Amino acid sequence: MHREVGGFVAKAKKKVAGDLHGAVDGAAHGALQGALHGSLHGALHGSRIEDYAMIGDCETAALVSKEGSIDWLCWPTFSGAACFAALLGTRDHGFWQIAPKGKVKATRREYEGHTLIVETTFETREGRCA
Repeated sequence: MHREVGGFVAKAKKKVAGDLHGAVDGAAHGALQGALHGSLHGALHGSRIEDYAMIGDCETAALVSKEGSIDWLCWPTFSGAACFAALLGTRDHGFWQIAPKGKVKATRREYEGHTLIVETTFETREGRCA
């Protein structure tokens, strides 16, 4: 699903995969499904691990890539099941992204002092947005 919001394009995708049998449950279950699906069905979605920032609210946390894609999120708590798991699989494993429509020339990110709030600035040919 793509939705244009001003100069941004927001994308979200979530596909529920079939169950794995055995003693795996919760977040590990989603991660294992993602790893198995990614290895069996084409290119992985995730960025390099060093290109992720962690954002959170002290009850849960998410990993967001430099491209503005939340590729890992357990909801509603840290011990909850992964609702976005593209980090370990393909885009079919769920992600949420907001990014400029045009080609991004540069990205700058920084944490707001002593928080898990990340400000991301994208630079495109047309200008900058944060």
